[in-house]
This record gives sequence, structure tokens and C-alpha cells, in this order.
Amino acid sequence: MFVAGNQWFVIEDLISKLGKVLVETLPPGVVMKQVMGEQVKIGNLVIDVKPDVVSLPPSMINQVSDLVKNKIDYVENEVVLATNVQLKDVCDLMGLKIALPNPENEGIGQIFREVYEETCGDYVSLRERSYVTKVHHRETPKLMREGMVDAGVVWKTEAIKWGFRSVGTGRKGKLSFALTKWSGKEAEEVMNFLLSEDSKKVYERYGFKWIA
Repeated sequence: MFVAGNQWFVIEDLISKLGKVLVETLPPGVVMKQVMGEQVKIGNLVIDVKPDVVSLPPSMINQVSDLVKNKIDYVENEVVLATNVQLKDVCDLMGLKIALPNPENEGIGQIFREVYEETCGDYVSLRERSYVTKVHHRETPKLMREGMVDAGVVWKTEAIKWGFRSVGTGRKGKLSFALTKWSGKEAEEVMNFLLSEDSKKVYERYGFKWIA
């Protein structure tokens, strides 16, 4: 089961109820490549298995539609700017050190880039003076706590989890569960649990809006 990384704290609560399941949480762009058969290398670790159950933004699921089945949108979440300082809005960033998710790997990075370009203007200049996360925006809270950045782009649920104040962008993203074409009965049972009332309660506890 490979899931978009912004759910890691939810999966921690659910994993004991999933049975004998290998769970990976990485940026959705990486997960999508794994569905397509690419390997992931982290140091000496090579992950060369393909998932039976995936969680990705709907747009990414659609890009691998020939490899998945039973797609179901299940949660919605808002992109926010977590901050250590007082901000008027997401454009109020002059002179601040910012952490940005890489839009090439992360859906949240793509969404924030669109918001910033539509609302504030020159995203390229912002990126040039910001820290762009290397693997995942889970790097952001450590950077903020150590004073290396003043603000960072995260999901609303993560700002709640980490206890940061935040400024909303008004832009939301969705996540979908899907089975892959090669999955079997055990994977169907896992997905049924992920869409159950027990799973819904855990997601809502962390601020996700359940839409399944």
C-alpha cells in the first residue's frame, strides 16, 4: 500500500488494523512512478515492488488509469502557509525565509504555485529566494522549529498536527484510493477498511474533510 505522504500521521493510527501490509508514504509523484514500475532508491535501500493499493490526487490516478481500478475520492484538504510570524495573507512574504514543496514531485507544490501566480505574481522569484524541499514537505516543520525558515507550505491537517498557526490559500486538494490492476482479494479487504467508518473517524480527527 503506497500513499501520498501527507497522511503519514493518519496511517500511524491505522496501521495496526490493516493486518500484514507494507505501507510506504512518499510524495505522490514518486508513488505514481512506482505504479508505473519504476524503482525508488533511498541510500542502499531499493524498493522495486509495485503497490496493490494506492492513494494519490485524482489527477495522478487519471494519468495511470490503465493500471488502476475502483478509484474513489475520499478526503479533501486545504493548502495553507504555516508560519512563525504574523502574516496578512499568502502574498505577505517580503523579507521572509520560506520553504516551498517541489511542484515537480508534489501536488501541494503545484497547487501553491498556481495560487501564488494567480494571487501574488512572480512565483519564479519567490522560488529563487526560498528553500525548496528535497524529498517532501515533511522537512518543513523541522526547518521552522530550528528557525531556518519563517514559514512553509503544508496541508491544513499538518499545520494542526504540528501546532503551527497558518494562513489559508482557499485552494483545496483531494485524494483518491484505488486498487491496481494486479491486486487481489487481500487488497480489496484493505481498501474496504480504508473506506470504513473507523477509518473516516481517524481522518476527521486530524482535520481532513471526508467526501467518500
